[in-house]
Amino acid sequence: MLFGQDRARHFKRFRTEADGCKWLVESREDAGSSSSNPADDGSRNGRNSHFPQLANGDVFLDNAGAPPVPKWLIDAHASDLATTLVANPHSEASGPAAAQTAARIAHVRTRILRFFGVDPSTHTVVFTSNATAALRLVADAFPWTAASHFCFHESSHTSVVGIRQAVSSAAAAGRDDKGSPASWHCMSTSQIASFIKGSCQRHRRDGANCNACRPTPPSAIGQEPSRSIRDAPETHSLLAFPAQSNFSGERYPLEWIRAVQGIHHVPQQALIDAGIQQSGHAGWTGRWSLLLDCASFVASSRLDLSAWPADFAVVSFYKIFGFPTGLGALIVHNDTALTRLIPGRSYFGGGTVAAVAVDAPFCRARQDVAASHEQGTLPFTEILALEHGFDYIETHLGGWGVLSLHVDSLASWTRMSMAALRHENGLGLPVCTLYPSSPAADQQAGSKSSNNNDNDDDDNNNNNNITGDRKDDPLLLGPIIAFNLLDDSGHHIGYSQVARLAGIHKIHLRSGCFCNPGACQSFLCLSAHDIQHNFEHHGHSCGDGIDLIQGLPTGALRVSFGPANTWADAQKWMAFLKSHFVSGSVMASSPAPRPSLTSTQARLSGIALYPIKSCGAFVVQSWPVAPSGLLWDRYWMLVDALSGNPVTQKQCPRMCRVRIVALDRDNSTLTVRFSRSACNSNSNSILDAFDRQLTITAEPSSQSQSQADEWFSHHLQQRVRLVAGSAHAMPKGMCSRSNVAAAGMASFANQSPYLIVSRSSFESVVTSMSDPVLASAMDIMAFRPNFIIDGTEPFAEDAWIGRRLHIGKHELEIGEHCQRCQMVCIDPESGQRSVEPLSTLARTRKVKGRIVFGVHARNHRLLSSCTPITVSVGDLVYSV
Repeated sequence: MLFGQDRARHFKRFRTEADGCKWLVESREDAGSSSSNPADDGSRNGRNSHFPQLANGDVFLDNAGAPPVPKWLIDAHASDLATTLVANPHSEASGPAAAQTAARIAHVRTRILRFFGVDPSTHTVVFTSNATAALRLVADAFPWTAASHFCFHESSHTSVVGIRQAVSSAAAAGRDDKGSPASWHCMSTSQIASFIKGSCQRHRRDGANCNACRPTPPSAIGQEPSRSIRDAPETHSLLAFPAQSNFSGERYPLEWIRAVQGIHHVPQQALIDAGIQQSGHAGWTGRWSLLLDCASFVASSRLDLSAWPADFAVVSFYKIFGFPTGLGALIVHNDTALTRLIPGRSYFGGGTVAAVAVDAPFCRARQDVAASHEQGTLPFTEILALEHGFDYIETHLGGWGVLSLHVDSLASWTRMSMAALRHENGLGLPVCTLYPSSPAADQQAGSKSSNNNDNDDDDNNNNNNITGDRKDDPLLLGPIIAFNLLDDSGHHIGYSQVARLAGIHKIHLRSGCFCNPGACQSFLCLSAHDIQHNFEHHGHSCGDGIDLIQGLPTGALRVSFGPANTWADAQKWMAFLKSHFVSGSVMASSPAPRPSLTSTQARLSGIALYPIKSCGAFVVQSWPVAPSGLLWDRYWMLVDALSGNPVTQKQCPRMCRVRIVALDRDNSTLTVRFSRSACNSNSNSILDAFDRQLTITAEPSSQSQSQADEWFSHHLQQRVRLVAGSAHAMPKGMCSRSNVAAAGMASFANQSPYLIVSRSSFESVVTSMSDPVLASAMDIMAFRPNFIIDGTEPFAEDAWIGRRLHIGKHELEIGEHCQRCQMVCIDPESGQRSVEPLSTLARTRKVKGRIVFGVHARNHRLLSSCTPITVSVGDLVYSV
């Protein structure tokens, strides 16, 4: 069941349309073959000639973010720039090169309009830096008044939601009564459908839905007319929705466009039915415009603006071609631009004015729509690259129909395969929660897209699709799949961990909310209060690693397909899910507790501290503990010289080559060296110019601080600064403090002062590895433990959670499991990355959706003695 019952029909159509691109045809032929081995993908070599950046086995599934750049596009554009003289188009009146450049830009504008099914007689392309800038242009130039309203679909991009600030400002400036309803409204699909259904259409004013819209009756002619809604000054309002959600791939009814544009008046009852207002407020009157965010949709499909004449449409071209990244456009209907796009309201830039006086407030904007809104010199070299982008899709890939069918088929098969995944533990629980999860989401791709439907101008201008109930539409979803994963107990698995694990397997995907907060709230059932609470009380913000709060996801995962994907990519993705997240008899999603330790079972076999966070370990036989943890542990840290952000091995694996030579506790000095073995450096003479050994003091002079910064910057090959941690980590003055630090206080430790692992647990993980070569090379120090314990059963530490643990005379409180990331895949000796041990941990050590190994710990009591407690290798270890 590769592509469902219609597989043959899909392939036949694809083969007919895809003759222009052999490697796409081969990908589909592989899909129809009986082989399931990605190595048999006959299209790989062809694909890699188009996208050599994927030749190393990377599976790129973040095309909704930006697809890989085709080699042909870059070669063609580079050749164009190298052989053609281009110049600033603002100089066209005085230079032939500038005039030629301006003419080519005009040609590109026409080609963009042709892509959207229109021409310069009806529409204008206004170039911007991206779709967000195009939305900002509408927000700034739209004729908002105190009576204006802005409605947007809940699955709108953050940049669309931001328009509400502009209408709120206009409302605040013009309204005196604080009881007025809100000027902006977030609406669901059903609310928009109800809103349209209950509104009075302009072309039906003779049979309108409310008395206020009906024409004056003949019996009243000659009488003093009463003030009606029809007589009120015209107010402009705006409704925005995405043609395709960049979160879930849902495609929304384009029939909304004409319906919204036809609204004359929205009665009070329609607002109540749509859940927008309570009773007590009047209806809305005025002219409505439609803003269509088509940036996600047109990445793989054409959109015909002649059939669906949105007033405003926005696009980012890197979403389509991968290049150039700094170019987008607002496509505006010419009639709309004359009355609903006012230039220079708050600012005017070079090229936008026809005349301006600098010593008087005289300024006149250019009459040309594009020129009056394109601030400054256009990015003309980037604009010229679009010609090659269109050529690539239309000539080298076989056209937009081929591309659409290709990506929709890959997404359809993958979506169905993910929906069918079940844990093999006898309960049959699902592995994936898909967004959306309706039966319509499982339908096959292959028939006509909704943007090609015939337009129906009946009296209602409202066919069945306006309701948003389009379950019979096979292209309800685009080539985007949003989801979360569940373990075999039904607990959510943190999306950040999935993304990290995918990364070490060279699978590129997206995690978080994808700049679509409304869809995230809707699918994850998060209220506005939840968003605020998670931010203020848990510190969760967009883009951080907090993926679960109280066991519930704060975001999702997304895979999306583009022109560079093949059947082998879809297969490899499914193989990754099955290998790491489908639980069977060998899986251990929730480790069972082990018996408590006794004093004769376990001893401390290793002590390690890391004086410089994320650098090499300093292994000792005996060491004092302080309020902050092991004395001098993570006292120093390296930060980026410009941003001040911490630098870790995840960004800079060379840090593991910084080795600790000596730590003099009496003189508060640290001696380090840089190990050159296994480093990718071909210039020994340059390295030899620096002393390979450096001594650091706890309180350095400005000169020695500068020397240390230069030393680390050189060896790590990036500009860094060495910073010292809290004074609580220093040995000096421990006895003289009147207020001793709390037992859990650390210097630059992430979560706790101590990390404890057991050797038997480590050996169990190594034994479970499928690659014997990687298993034999594993080093327990990759887990960066402070204490290594021998003499326990594997994973006995699971039973220590929430209890106290004695190491000799020192008493610790055991916290939670240590969540693991890709940093454990960096060999502490060579600095080389691999897929282990995180890959094995993902299969065998998940607790409530988190990949874990080892446990956190902190001091049980305040340490205020002038003689610090010392722990030593060989100390008895037991829990109480």
